[in-house]
Amino acid sequence: MSLLRRFVFMVAKGSRRGHEQFYLLRRINMSRFFYPDKVSPVPVPGIEEAPLPPTCARFCAGELINGHMDFMLLARDKVLAVEASGRTTIYDDSFRVVRSGPVLKAPLYWPISVPVDDSGVYVLDSKHCFQKLVHDNSSCEDWTCEALPTAPREVRGGSRRAYAVVGGNSIWISNDGDGTYAYDISRRSWAKHAEWALPFSGRAEYVSEHKLWFGLARNSTGNPMCACDLAAAAEQGSPPVQRNIWQQDVRPRKGWVPRYSNLLHLGSARFCIVRIFAKPSPETEFQSEWDGPKREEVFAVLTAVEVVRSGELGKGLRMVKHKSVRYSLGDGYCKVQPLMVY
Repeated sequence: MSLLRRFVFMVAKGSRRGHEQFYLLRRINMSRFFYPDKVSPVPVPGIEEAPLPPTCARFCAGELINGHMDFMLLARDKVLAVEASGRTTIYDDSFRVVRSGPVLKAPLYWPISVPVDDSGVYVLDSKHCFQKLVHDNSSCEDWTCEALPTAPREVRGGSRRAYAVVGGNSIWISNDGDGTYAYDISRRSWAKHAEWALPFSGRAEYVSEHKLWFGLARNSTGNPMCACDLAAAAEQGSPPVQRNIWQQDVRPRKGWVPRYSNLLHLGSARFCIVRIFAKPSPETEFQSEWDGPKREEVFAVLTAVEVVRSGELGKGLRMVKHKSVRYSLGDGYCKVQPLMVY
């Protein structure tokens, strides 16, 4: 069984110099996270400590919108950095170079990106427009941006969005209380698909080995990994049911405050679960809120897991937990989102 994605890209907020904010891009080799067999050791080893890998590229954002930048995976080995103005920069890992990218049709505010096979990368903004990035060999610029029909108000805002590609031709997006909306790629149109919301938090990905969608469970303590059959929900018009929920991929230690989580499909039913935690720095642990924001040690725990068939006739599913590795991201402030993983 081979990994379709060998590396996980991480972007962490770096130091600030005057009016310039730096972001550091790193790459983690996931192949060493997996044990040779599909059976984890008993008992499962604890969380390993590892130094951060070397920086692949450094990006600089100006003072505009507090020096904020967004990042998304443009292709398997390309990361797109987006400034608030809509200007972009591409890091190409194949050649280890940074070059200019396409200018977006509108500025972005906390966007989500949805890659759809060879169709391109669809980008939905929290406040403004819906657009697509596509690779075009016939163009003078190899990546171009195309404006798409504006998304319904119900799916543009909010931090609780769940989204997935269903049937290869439809993008489903939902928020709590607003139902699920679908964008038909062929017809280039939006429509309300259902009153219910997707049972995921963030992005869910289709895994062909099991013919199911996998993501982090919504409204469940700790956002455990779960599986659902969205194809059956599309055919029957009924709310999708969480088929499996796997708890406790990481047991937080005393003092660890969870910040957010992410799930990445590496291919062949192998995943990387990313958990971001913070721990108050000793000198500010008992600091009052009137003394300003508390400094924290921020760190990421990456856990490799694999979903395999089990039970009678192989109709069941079982999670195999592999290694968990902790990376310290240094001190920061609790209101800063320090890491984005793709």
